[in-house]
Amino acid sequence: DQMRQFRRQHEQLRTVISRVLRPSGQAQADTNRAGEVEKSAMNGADLSAIEQVNVAYENVKEVDCLDVSNDGTAAWEAAIRRYEDQIDRVETQITARLRDQLGGAKNADEMFTIFQRFNALFVRPHIRGAIREYQTQLIQRVKEDIDQLQTRFTNFSEAANERILSTIDIPALSASIIFIRQIDRRLTQYMKRIEDVLGRGWENHVEGRQLKQEGDNFRHKLNTQHIFEEWIAKVQSRNISLTGRVFSIERRQKDGRIALKLKVNFSPDVVTLFKEVRNLKHMGFRIPLKIVNTAHQANLLYPFAISLLESIRTYDSINERIAGKEGINILIASCKRDIQNQLSEGNTLTWESYKMDPYVVKLSETISNYQEKVEELDMVLDRIEVDLAALDTCQYSSATVAALLTSIQKAVDQLSLGNYSNLHHWVENIDKRIEKKLASRVEEAIRLWTLVLTHEEMDDESEEKAVLPALQPIVLEMRVTSQVMYVSPSIEQARAHLLDQLLAWQSVVISQPRISSTRFQLALARDSTEA
Repeated sequence: DQMRQFRRQHEQLRTVISRVLRPSGQAQADTNRAGEVEKSAMNGADLSAIEQVNVAYENVKEVDCLDVSNDGTAAWEAAIRRYEDQIDRVETQITARLRDQLGGAKNADEMFTIFQRFNALFVRPHIRGAIREYQTQLIQRVKEDIDQLQTRFTNFSEAANERILSTIDIPALSASIIFIRQIDRRLTQYMKRIEDVLGRGWENHVEGRQLKQEGDNFRHKLNTQHIFEEWIAKVQSRNISLTGRVFSIERRQKDGRIALKLKVNFSPDVVTLFKEVRNLKHMGFRIPLKIVNTAHQANLLYPFAISLLESIRTYDSINERIAGKEGINILIASCKRDIQNQLSEGNTLTWESYKMDPYVVKLSETISNYQEKVEELDMVLDRIEVDLAALDTCQYSSATVAALLTSIQKAVDQLSLGNYSNLHHWVENIDKRIEKKLASRVEEAIRLWTLVLTHEEMDDESEEKAVLPALQPIVLEMRVTSQVMYVSPSIEQARAHLLDQLLAWQSVVISQPRISSTRFQLALARDSTEA
């Protein structure tokens, strides 16, 4: 029995030393490998320690274990003493190496790593006593870490945590449980560090016993089961239902008046429910079947609801954006009529309807087309307004005015190709605005022409900078023919020539073509006639 115990202890010691002194990047070797293979995985100092253990064992093997005489017993005891002396030298060598590594550690984390590696040797009293000072230091560090963890848990803010995790689509309950489990995992790491520092049986250590008690008490507070059960009771009391019409009408007071607001009849609580169930199932909670079924149904309807919510939000935002813009509603009246007809159709549907899928797709496409048309229209109208404003101040020349009117006509042609509704009536209003602006420019041009004709001085600075007409002088000659005196050219001819110059000055404006909304229609009609 004594020999059997000795061999078992020796093999355990040899295995532990081989494992502990193995380089960190080396995979753990099988304890039954041949000695040469085992030694090749270690550096020189490690080989020396293993060789010394093997040599110590060889000294014992030389003793005849079957000799139970007094001399045999004395030889056995002497061999055991030599073995223990040799092992003491090995432990001294390992202790020196351990203290060197601990002394060279840059921070506590490196110390914990070293303790974790040499942890299995702490059962040896000689090694355990040599690292007592480092153990005390690291145990104090673990205490501080646990205190900080408790402070973090105590100062936990559900609102802040929910706000952070909501960015990755994690709802409130799941966010709280995730935070608590993170604290629990960190506590487990700290408890493992205590075992690394104190070795196996650390719970029986004086400081270890106290830390285990504190850790168990803290872990009891980290139990999330009661939070989960409270949530279950809360959900069951609400009796969340996924029936009813798709849309609902909400009354809102705006500017002292009651306004009706179209809403998608899909509660945010339903969305939160299926997200909570999804995350809780991943975390291993057992959820009542009724809640799981409700969440599953919500998950099926969620894509429809999100698409409808996004479509209605887009439709409302577009309407708010164009509400203050004059003339835009008349051009998109047909698009709005199509959307309103589809909304009326949707108002008769329920969430259980088999028509939900095609209806949601159709409404989304219609509103997307509406958004594209409004964006295009907004851009075109802005360009037209810029050109209209330029008509008030542009140079009074045929080329300049023609360029602006051509730009406006191209914009109208673009609207005509876009099949906007009531374009003819809208173009009539634009044409009236252009007519009013150009009439004002013609009146001003005639006034300047008159000033040039009468050679009056320019009073206003703007008049001095204005483009003035270049009048061709009319030379009147007094002629005598057959004793008859007459003026050449005649007064009537001179007046006609002068009026021609005035008409040419006015033709900068009056010769310009009007804006038309039917150019493409006329071109198509002409092509069909020729065909």
